[in-house]
Amino acid sequence: MLSMLICLSCAEDDEGSIPLELIVSDFSATVNENPMNGELLGGIQASTNRSTIVFTLDSMSPGGALAINASTGELSVADSVLFDFEQYPAITATVVVQVEDVVETADVIITLTDVDDRIRIGQLTGHAWKSIGLQNGLDTDYTNYDFTDDGDVFAAFSDYNTSNSGLSVYQFSKGSWAPVGNLGITDNFVVNTKITIDGTTPYVSYVTENNQAERYPAVVTFDGASWKKLGVALDDEYVDSDDTYITASNGIVYLSYYSDDEEKIKYSKFENDQWTAISPADNNLPFGEMLAVDGTLYVLSSRSAVGNSTVFMKKYENNVETDVASETLNTLIGALSGPYFFDDNFYMCVVESVGESGGPLGIYRLNGNGWDKIATSGFDQGVYEARLAYHNGFLYCLYSSDDHNGELTLFEYADDQWTRIGPSCFGLHAYSYGLGFIENKPVAVFSDEDDNLYVYRYQAD
Repeated sequence: MLSMLICLSCAEDDEGSIPLELIVSDFSATVNENPMNGELLGGIQASTNRSTIVFTLDSMSPGGALAINASTGELSVADSVLFDFEQYPAITATVVVQVEDVVETADVIITLTDVDDRIRIGQLTGHAWKSIGLQNGLDTDYTNYDFTDDGDVFAAFSDYNTSNSGLSVYQFSKGSWAPVGNLGITDNFVVNTKITIDGTTPYVSYVTENNQAERYPAVVTFDGASWKKLGVALDDEYVDSDDTYITASNGIVYLSYYSDDEEKIKYSKFENDQWTAISPADNNLPFGEMLAVDGTLYVLSSRSAVGNSTVFMKKYENNVETDVASETLNTLIGALSGPYFFDDNFYMCVVESVGESGGPLGIYRLNGNGWDKIATSGFDQGVYEARLAYHNGFLYCLYSSDDHNGELTLFEYADDQWTRIGPSCFGLHAYSYGLGFIENKPVAVFSDEDDNLYVYRYQAD
């Protein structure tokens, strides 16, 4: 829908013989919310009898939503996140239209249509996996990923291109990869890197060595200008750590690591500029992944016996360890990921240990103090490891499998069944990977055997 307000401006040239005419129309349109960045919305209609017209955005609400072609007047989506009906039912702007010294303005109003945010990705037609970002020339190890709330991707790794294998972090934003701060940020012999994002703030944990070749954990964060360690260095208190896990929520950072000196796992939180132990001295939990929910730390781990495995989930509050759930499975576990917390439910991924060719995958949801397996039909039998994500009311699972030579495959869970999203992706063996969403489309980030970083999105072909 286009509404028009005709503005006729006249000016004479230096000789006063040919009046300059500039005719400008206001612009209005109605579009669905959640468009793609760069999508064309229409153009400002303007005409003149001589010279060149220049179009400039003078103001807009919300700021940063629109872009304009200075030569043609075409309007496009600059930030799709702002095209959200629930936050901004309409996008408004003023465009300055100028020919020589004659200036007119055009009012712009773009009305958004509310659409069902629960769009099933698996029901989209004309979509395929497309590469939207590649960073090559790296020499990485221990690569780990996380997504910001607005869809940027962070990758942290031990960088063998830097002296002493220092820590490097890259960010994928607006279609390209770029290093965050300095490469080879800190320390010698960085291994076992983990990254977590709290809002838009990255925190990275890793294991490194001091001058006495003692291994200890460390945590750094980026303040917008440089990387810095959190609080008093952990090596002042804890040494000879073997691995780390990290999570963060509401500005509180949680760290776990195995102390060879004390032969047990320690859990600490960073709050009010200091590290504080939050696990009891006699905790006996096996090493596992962590998740902070509403100020409580949850830990998921497993312990194997002959022919079976037990999965534990415990929580830590005020130096108290509490059992949340346990489940004994009649199989050995090859890979365990979680806990995940979506829509007030905890989930985990369990891959049975069959051999080097992977094993069957099970997705479980917490029910009371035990775990219920949800539908698994359609999964491959040689899964290596899986990742879960939740978006617009639906659960998604990304895994690599021996069935497809280590390529990644995405599934969507709806109506009590899993549906494969497109074919197995990318034609590349994924060695580390993560799952998230950018502009409401699923995104897989991964590295290959040549240490290249890839970002693929499932989008319109």
